[in-house]
Amino acid sequence: GLPGGASGAAELLEIWGRAQGGGPPVGAALEPGTGNEEDTYGKRKVYVYDSTAFPFHQAELYHQFHDYKGNYLQPLVHAGRLRDLDCPSEALAMLQSPMMTALICIVAAILCCCGSMFVWTRMSSRAERAGARDTQKAGVLSP
Repeated sequence: GLPGGASGAAELLEIWGRAQGGGPPVGAALEPGTGNEEDTYGKRKVYVYDSTAFPFHQAELYHQFHDYKGNYLQPLVHAGRLRDLDCPSEALAMLQSPMMTALICIVAAILCCCGSMFVWTRMSSRAERAGARDTQKAGVLSP
């Protein structure tokens, strides 16, 4: 966002345009942002928001900033422009998600079923062997 949006920051957009080679980045159209737009992926469109109407609210670094090449996030953190929030780490956040909780419950249920089947099989085979021994002993002892 820029103060005043696309209309209020004409000189900043002009500087940006010169830095980009005279126009919007990679032929993208700059349009005023209203706050309820659809995704612009593949549409060559960049929304410019009025930063006084839409102030910046930082989210978790791993969620809001995808630093795939690792070259811009840490310098912004070191410069104080971004900060680590007191939010759970990405791994902990994944563990706390409803989908992960359901998956853990399903795996636990499967393990309990498999474990109880194993125990039942072992106990029933021991009982059968013990019964066979008792029958054998009884047969040996009886006339």
